[in-house]
Amino acid sequence: MLLRYRKGLLLLIHGLWALPFALILRVIRPFFCVKIVRLKSSRIGHFVADSAIYFFGSRPLTRSAIYLYYYSRNEVSNRFWSIIVQRTLPCPNWLGPLYYYSRILPGNRFHHLPSSDTGSRDIAGVIQRSTSAIPFLACEDSKARAWLSSIGLESTDKFVCLQVRDSAFLNSDQLTRGYAWDYHSYRDSDISLYVEAAEWLADQGYWVFRMGKTVEHRFPSTHPMIVDYPFHPDRQDFLDIWLFANCHLCVSTGSGIDCVAMVYKVPQLYVNYLPLSHMHSWTNASHSFKILRWKHSGRILSMLDYLNYSYLRTSDYIEKGIEIHSLSSAQILHAVQERLLRINGLWVDTITDQKMHNRFNSLLYSHSAASSLHGYVHEEARVSTTWLRLVAPNFIHDL
Repeated sequence: MLLRYRKGLLLLIHGLWALPFALILRVIRPFFCVKIVRLKSSRIGHFVADSAIYFFGSRPLTRSAIYLYYYSRNEVSNRFWSIIVQRTLPCPNWLGPLYYYSRILPGNRFHHLPSSDTGSRDIAGVIQRSTSAIPFLACEDSKARAWLSSIGLESTDKFVCLQVRDSAFLNSDQLTRGYAWDYHSYRDSDISLYVEAAEWLADQGYWVFRMGKTVEHRFPSTHPMIVDYPFHPDRQDFLDIWLFANCHLCVSTGSGIDCVAMVYKVPQLYVNYLPLSHMHSWTNASHSFKILRWKHSGRILSMLDYLNYSYLRTSDYIEKGIEIHSLSSAQILHAVQERLLRINGLWVDTITDQKMHNRFNSLLYSHSAASSLHGYVHEEARVSTTWLRLVAPNFIHDL
């Protein structure tokens, strides 16, 4: 209680300069407009994607406007990414009081922009179109390379980041706990299903980092080239970001932190991803979705049904009589093998495969549930061929 009163008192004191300044912004708006963007920093996926889109979208000082960026220093999902944001975007520490008082005055719509108006999706493709990058400092690269060397990686070794979503993080993190996150438990996945694919990657010479800040279970493998990073004593916010930015491949179920791989243009594979309509079309990503079956018949939903029932709540699938099934270990392995072959230029689609991909894309990008979610489409964005072949017997009448 005392802390809340102290914060309120500080805000009132800051109002002595912030309120007049906010009024001045209204006066000078016809000649020069100051726009303040509040970045959503409490969730790492939004924090990374939104700040990167603004950075690559080029909204600096112009002749008629200046863009400033604000995020709550008390609601930071990753401290190192906040350092990167402060290096790349104008986000002065004193902006908080000005943001608060400017928001409560009339005309705030002219001076304030949301963290994202596209759900953090890079619909315009500003990240992928850009030829620049958000750099790490030389000392940061050296620090990370030294750590990799300390655990056994040679300078020429390639590594893969594996991110499998469960409910542990959102239920335990101080910024997110206390909220009923089980509404999207349909996105969770059993980590044991990924052992076969991870060990296959390791046998091919790739180190595998099972990623995560807080997870439910340890990774059930003793392979010497698989690192259960959430339980490593050196886990830290800096390495969370650096590893995703520098891996050879990011395999993820779609959990937010994988946006770092997207920003740094690392090839991605999304497995057990839902809903289908939300696939990441603006980046170099393949997708193998969870299998949806009608409870009454056991049949896999058609392509149109996948799109028509693109639910974002577990309860909606249950009420509609749709069962959600994770891909098997073998199916995940096949998706990973296809992705690596594509990266190395060795995968070849058959004529039938090409027809299925063309029909899939035609239905996806024209469907009312998905068309507004997509704009710029990366040339390597696709559904995995191995997934299309898997669902083809019940999916084919739409293809």
